[in-house]
Amino acid sequence: MRLIMMAAAAVLLASCASAPAPKANPPAPAVIEVPVHVYVPIASELTKRCTWPRTGKPSQAMEVANKRKECLGKYEAQLDRIELVQGKPAATSQP
Repeated sequence: MRLIMMAAAAVLLASCASAPAPKANPPAPAVIEVPVHVYVPIASELTKRCTWPRTGKPSQAMEVANKRKECLGKYEAQLDRIELVQGKPAATSQP
C-alpha cells in the first residue's frame, strides 16, 4: 500500500513539472495619429424652412407664386450665408 501511495505521489509531482513556460507579451503597437475633421456648426436660423400654400383655388395662383418666389429668395440668401461659414476650413482636433 505504501508503494502505491508513493507511486501516485511521484506521478502527481511529475505532472506539475511539465507546465508550459509563460509566453512573453508582444510589443505594444505603434500609435498612428489621424487628423479628425471638425465640422462648422450651422446656425438654426440658416436652416429654417419657408412655408407657402401647396394647393389652392385657381384664383390664388398669383398669391401662391409670389409666396414661392419669396421663399426662393430666402433660401438663396440662406445658402449664401452658409457658404460664407463653410468656405473656411475648420480646425482639426487630435484625439
